[in-house]
Amino acid sequence: MLLAPIVSKRLGKTLLELGGNNAAIVCPTADLDLTVKGITFSACCTTGQRCTTLRRAFIHEDIYHEFM
Repeated sequence: MLLAPIVSKRLGKTLLELGGNNAAIVCPTADLDLTVKGITFSACCTTGQRCTTLRRAFIHEDIYHEFM
């Protein structure tokens, strides 16, 4: 079910937030060395004590194996 058409029919606004579960989206053009360092720091180095701690990463399928 797509939410946008339902909400727009009633002229409503949507707020699609992750509830504190921050995500990273990694595109095929990303600098993988820098991206891995940033994601590792965000997910591990704050030991979950900040609201900005990374909880999930979406990696483009073209670079998934290289990233992992």
